[in-house]
Amino acid sequence: MKRLLKWSLAAVVALAMTSCDDADSSYETLGILPVDAFHLVYPDQVLDSVQVVSTKNWEGRLTANWVRMDDLSGQTDGKMYSRKLPVFFEYNLTNQTRIAQLIVKANKNSVSHTFIQPYWLNITDPEPLYDFNGGNYPQKASFSKTVPASGGTISLSFRLYSPSTEITADPWITIQEEDRVLEAGEHTVQVNCTANGTGLPRNGQIRLRTQAGITTNIDITQKN
Repeated sequence: MKRLLKWSLAAVVALAMTSCDDADSSYETLGILPVDAFHLVYPDQVLDSVQVVSTKNWEGRLTANWVRMDDLSGQTDGKMYSRKLPVFFEYNLTNQTRIAQLIVKANKNSVSHTFIQPYWLNITDPEPLYDFNGGNYPQKASFSKTVPASGGTISLSFRLYSPSTEITADPWITIQEEDRVLEAGEHTVQVNCTANGTGLPRNGQIRLRTQAGITTNIDITQKN
């Protein structure tokens, strides 16, 4: 397992050139933006977008039924086609990371764009610990924090897409009342942990659960 601060980028925009004859040549451009190695969408996220750029009429297709686009073709009308198109996603309730591709063809050229939808929510603090399982993208992620025996306050940060997400925790971990149900958006919350009087290390959890039932746990370890 390893930490990933920033996933690598790779160009997925293809630039093709065809020669009509020795005296004249035309350039055909076909691409999908953004140009990340893969397009990450979270399990509670239902909307994002891509931009298709083409000098020729194009047609596209999707390889999975959990992702949908209303516009899967475009006409250039003699001009460069460049338009941002909405992409719709179903909630990921499978407890597995899943993959879909958008494949766009124009004339004899084609490009693809990969969507990765993990099963964990977009938690940035604590930093996720990823398991790639020998592949090129994360298959699993875990989240954890350690607190001293004396207890204290820890900070959590996350981006939520669901209209409503509930946060619960073990009895010795206190979530402030105003943070127990959160709307969509970016949040940083302060969590209080009581002193550990057991004489032994103890483990607990903070649980984020969306209204659709998507759950991600943060493991809390407290020293003795």
